[in-house]
This record gives sequence, C-alpha cells and structure tokens, in this order.
Amino acid sequence: MNSFRGSEEDLSLTETIFLRSEAFSKLQEWLENLISKVFPPKKKLVPIPVSSKNDQRRRVPSRRKVG
Repeated sequence: MNSFRGSEEDLSLTETIFLRSEAFSKLQEWLENLISKVFPPKKKLVPIPVSSKNDQRRRVPSRRKVG
C-alpha cells in the first residue's frame, strides 16, 4: 500500500510541476506584455539621433554669438 501511495504522490508531484511550469510560462508571457506596455518598444529609441541633431542646432547659435 505504501509503495502504491508513493507512486500516486510522484504522479501528483509531476502533475503539479507541469502545471506550475505552464503557469510560469503564462506569467512570463504576461510580464513580457506588461513590460512592453510600460517600457517603450525598440522603435521609440529612434528619437535619440534627433536629440543629437538638436545638440548640433544648439551649437550653431552659440557659434554665431561668438562670431
């Protein structure tokens, strides 16, 4: 009886591990979606060159003032 119960416990343990791995994969997908919503996607990293252009535009009037 004890060995049979042990095999039942092993089955339930593997089932819970499988269910937990499924839950963690769903949690990971949910977190990835949440992170993509909270943090801007990679496409919004494009305005960084625009800021460098703004820096160049700021330098031009300073040269005119010096000249």
